Amino acid sequence: MSETSDLLTAEALEASDWCNRVNALLPDSLLPSPEDYDEDDLPREALEDVCEEILSQPKAIAHPDWSKLLRALVELSENYWELTEDAYGEALDPDDAADDEGGVVDMIVDLGLSTIEDAFRLLAEPAAVQRHDWPSLVRFVLQEKNARFGSSLFLSFGWEEADELFTAPHVRAHPEASELWREANEILPLESTSP
Repeated sequence: MSETSDLLTAEALEASDWCNRVNALLPDSLLPSPEDYDEDDLPREALEDVCEEILSQPKAIAHPDWSKLLRALVELSENYWELTEDAYGEALDPDDAADDEGGVVDMIVDLGLSTIEDAFRLLAEPAAVQRHDWPSLVRFVLQEKNARFGSSLFLSFGWEEADELFTAPHVRAHPEASELWREANEILPLESTSP
């Protein structure tokens, strides 16, 4: 049995350290260290494994601490302001990213430094929509997307996943779906219609 499947057993899910054990599988950062830059096992791959094998599973989603893990996942997203300050010596406004010719945008895309997409995919899971804190988690992801990448079309990470979220029948049936769609539409270029 693999380490990830071990974390989905009834015994593991009932243990007080379950959240910490899953959190330990998340990378510390999505930026690879210089010696690992050309390796096949970049931090992004480890993150995707945790999302697919644990965080998207109904048993895990039902756990009270799943929301902490979703927040930890989102907080792994890099911040455009900080990346540009490190690269250029000054923080650039993400809403002006279309004018950034220094390679930071390419780095974000190439290395998968946004986890907004992952979070929206997880929030589209039927078990996630059934959680009482689902609306606040959707709002948290939107706020973090805006804080880290602004609301310009150029850094619209997660818009396709948000569109898929808001077209899913189980999401559209949620009492807060229309309000959440309106909030998302202010930050992301949604093509879906309001529920």
